[in-house]
Amino acid sequence: MPLKRVFTHKSPKEHYIAAATTVGCIDARFYKTIDRFLASLFEDQYVDRLTLVGGAKALAESNDPNHRSAMEQIKDSLVLHKSPQLLLMLHENCGGYASHPGLLASVNEIDFLCLEHEKIYTNVRKYINEKGFSSVPIRVYIVDFDGVQENELASAQDVVVA
Repeated sequence: MPLKRVFTHKSPKEHYIAAATTVGCIDARFYKTIDRFLASLFEDQYVDRLTLVGGAKALAESNDPNHRSAMEQIKDSLVLHKSPQLLLMLHENCGGYASHPGLLASVNEIDFLCLEHEKIYTNVRKYINEKGFSSVPIRVYIVDFDGVQENELASAQDVVVA
């Protein structure tokens, strides 16, 4: 089959170890913020990035259509690229939550997202513990129109959940 090269860029062929695995949303409004945030943490290191509608939202509920696949991709990153940490992100004004009844009833979107973090953290911690990665720390963040905030309460729970 004839191919026509339309862009040239040399990528490294060597296998790598990721500095982190992230789960974030497809919303392009936040790409530059997330890129700069990750660069501030990891400079030129490799970061495995899982991108889904709603970001880490898929990890909050086991009946979410992307839940199982997202969990498996996290595990794959931990196995294949030996990622030493997980960064799970939700963002302000997310279309993935547009019809979520909890958000519609919520007075404050950030408070709602912090409650979602609790579910996400618990589900991911349980899953990766079961897969043998209990020592991998999990950090949870909200990306907003002014930058990135860490949910320290959820991140501070970084202990084994039975």
